[in-house]
Amino acid sequence: MLKSASKYLTLLLLFLVPSFTPAQIANIEKFRLDKDTVNLWLGNAGFGFSSKKQKNVVNEYNAYLNLVYLSKRHSYMTLNYTDLQQIDKYKFISEGYTHWRVNFFRRNRISYEPFIQFQYDKGRGLSKRNLYGYCFRLNLLKYKKDRDRFDLGISTGAMYEEEEWNGKVVHYKTNNDSTHTQTHFIKSTSNLFAKAGLHEKITLFASVYYQARFDKFNYPRVVSDIQLTFKVTKLLSLNTGFVATYDSYPVVNGNIFTYKLNGSFQFKLN
Repeated sequence: MLKSASKYLTLLLLFLVPSFTPAQIANIEKFRLDKDTVNLWLGNAGFGFSSKKQKNVVNEYNAYLNLVYLSKRHSYMTLNYTDLQQIDKYKFISEGYTHWRVNFFRRNRISYEPFIQFQYDKGRGLSKRNLYGYCFRLNLLKYKKDRDRFDLGISTGAMYEEEEWNGKVVHYKTNNDSTHTQTHFIKSTSNLFAKAGLHEKITLFASVYYQARFDKFNYPRVVSDIQLTFKVTKLLSLNTGFVATYDSYPVVNGNIFTYKLNGSFQFKLN
């Protein structure tokens, strides 16, 4: 059965590779938990730092906090992330999000999830992105034996997305302002996700999102998110992630393809 699960994982990774896709979507699957324990709070927190010098000195700081509460039938989670880039001593670029979600009937093969998300990314010109959505989640494959584990599933639904951008607009007209625009759309959102224990101390999380307006369904935003977590001690892990986005219908120039590679330390809070 484990060999069969590995084949599914290989197929998923092959699907991920050509879909290099931004940190526009919170990685829900990385924090997805499957436990029989109820009335329990769980969570983790992490921070990261990097510094480089080319023409300028660039320092980057990031941190996150994730919490989940497991009741008998449902789960309630919040994911929060912030990143600050300092160029020399004067210029600052920041990004971040907060994501809140409820998974109704979390143990069932089919479950239901309303969610909201608030986000900004000054580096790409995104002043704000607000999401309000609802999706259905289907677990396709679940395998667990001893320390070996593999999960595969899909989710699909719809969301209302409102954005504010600053920058040269590509496709949308502005209200007498060539550097600022606001958009409001109802979009479909679908997700293929997997979680696998590659080793006793290594866990892989991978997901692909397809989001598009219903009237322009063939012009999607495709986001691939791959995360590797290396367990160092019982409470400390090292997390490495790669997120890439292809947006075939961007609002602002320069955002057709974006990607981000990051690393951080992760601390369990339970």
